[in-house]
Amino acid sequence: MTPDNFIQNQKQQSSTPYPYPYPPPFSGPQPVHFSQYTPPVADSSILSHIMHSISSIDSRLSKLESMDKKLDKFDGLCEAVDSLFTRVKTSESDVKKTHYSISNIKLDELNAEKDNLWIAQASGGSGSPGKGSKLKKEIAEIHKQNSELKSTVSDLNLVIRPSLAHGCAVWLPSSASSQQIL
Repeated sequence: MTPDNFIQNQKQQSSTPYPYPYPPPFSGPQPVHFSQYTPPVADSSILSHIMHSISSIDSRLSKLESMDKKLDKFDGLCEAVDSLFTRVKTSESDVKKTHYSISNIKLDELNAEKDNLWIAQASGGSGSPGKGSKLKKEIAEIHKQNSELKSTVSDLNLVIRPSLAHGCAVWLPSSASSQQIL
């Protein structure tokens, strides 16, 4: 293939306007990466400022990482406190229920014991030695006094009614201690 044929074939096959293998050189200022371009030399004060900024950013970053670890620990502590608070509330509720149940049981036991004591005292049983018989004697004495009073009142009614009709003084039976004028 001759160079003329090569160029002719290239023109027919290529869709790009540039000839193979490279485009024509750029007219104008050279790009930054071009081999003849020399970068500016950095000043030492600029370099020290950049290094100081890098170290400052690095120290702040390490402080932030430390604070992040502390926040993670604090979050764990908050979760533990929340869990503990829930358990304490549950325990408090359980204690109140238990206290209420114990109080009710004790009250029931005391009421049953009181009832048993009343029954024992009334019957003169072994629950209160001597008390039952004493109560029986007092009750019998009260019944005796009541019956005496009833008989005295009926005797007085028999004596007083006829006397009232005549308007005279009446002596009371010997069980009475004074004289009454009617």
